[in-house]
Amino acid sequence: MRPARLLRQPSVVAGNDDSGGARLALPILDDKPHERDPIVYLAKQLAHLASETPRTEHDCRGTCRNGHAQSVTVRTESIAWHNPDMPTDRLTLAKALIRSGDAIIDAFRAIDEGGLRGAMVVDSEEHLLGIVTDGDLRRALLSGARLEEAVDDFIQRQPLTVAPSASRADVIDLMRAHFASFVPTLDESGRVVGVHLLNEMIGREVLPNAALIVAGGRGSRLGELTKTVPKPLLTVAGRPVIEWILLHLVSGGIRKVYVSTGYLAEEIESHLGSGTEFGCDITYLRDPEGHPLGSGGPLGLLRDEGLTTPIIAMNGDLMTRFELREMLSAHNRLGNDVTIAALTYTVEIPFGVLETDEGGLITAMSEKPSASWPVNAGIYVINPEQLPSVRPEKELPMTTFIQDCLDRGAQVGTWEIDGDWIDIGRPEDLGTARGQR
Repeated sequence: MRPARLLRQPSVVAGNDDSGGARLALPILDDKPHERDPIVYLAKQLAHLASETPRTEHDCRGTCRNGHAQSVTVRTESIAWHNPDMPTDRLTLAKALIRSGDAIIDAFRAIDEGGLRGAMVVDSEEHLLGIVTDGDLRRALLSGARLEEAVDDFIQRQPLTVAPSASRADVIDLMRAHFASFVPTLDESGRVVGVHLLNEMIGREVLPNAALIVAGGRGSRLGELTKTVPKPLLTVAGRPVIEWILLHLVSGGIRKVYVSTGYLAEEIESHLGSGTEFGCDITYLRDPEGHPLGSGGPLGLLRDEGLTTPIIAMNGDLMTRFELREMLSAHNRLGNDVTIAALTYTVEIPFGVLETDEGGLITAMSEKPSASWPVNAGIYVINPEQLPSVRPEKELPMTTFIQDCLDRGAQVGTWEIDGDWIDIGRPEDLGTARGQR
């Protein structure tokens, strides 16, 4: 016999009764009377879902008409339903895992404790067998399944998954395309090592470091393109450049981000909001009206933020995927006060080059030689102690800030980027990033 059937997906009404206990009420319809009192049966299910046991069956009260239950009220000592607004950085991957053979009620608990809209089913070595969503479980109960039954018949055996190397931006696009609320991350053996949510990434260590994105420039070299759109909001591959930067930082473990704004500040701040959509918390540092602070000036605004770990600072017009954790590790390992990301820039001379002595006699000749230098990639790791000691009153270029550090005797080192890097500040480079050249 089937248990009492819920009317569609009714809302749960919660409150307190006179004795101080919690009260839940929802409409039900028992179109096929159960062999036991349908009100008591459903009350036990609800109390079980809340990980509570009603004090007595007399505390399960309902009203009936013609033998059919119309509503049910459950009174318990305390009920703590999952709060969907609970910060996801408090969640752990293990809480969202269940085993094949676990009961439906175990899956509900994993969903509640893990903070996902589903649970991942794994074997004894945490290899993924499939997933089960809250919708799967609700449909199972509506079809007559009991909370004590094994979850195996309701598992999605071929869920959407990604590799650890998948970029955060690509995964979000994949999730939106498939209407997925979470996507497991699997290593080469199929073991669960993380999980992506639209607003968070669980399974990778959250770094204590903050990041600064310098996004206040006018982008004057881009001409009409930045007349009404700030440079960081120009799109590449369907997404504003600053979104690519944010998602890359978040995928690396950054959760606190400062964004310095100046030109068309309202556009950037309105677009990014609080940062929740990208899985981070954003604080804006706005240039004083009519007084741009330059690329280094916003560092002075961080002086009062109480930062205790190295800050990652980067320009807001970069399309790059660099190993953030490796750069931080190198910075700490080498004992640098400031580390500048560098890339190799090579110039090829399209002519034969002559080498001469002081008398003008040729000593050697080389055909179309090339020369290479390490150049500044616009990404920095900076110890808090090196931040400007006073709030900036005028424009401070980053090059001036770095030279000030050197003049004070600070140790400034380099770390070589081994990956894609494009500065979109020039029309030809923006075209390259967009695949137009």
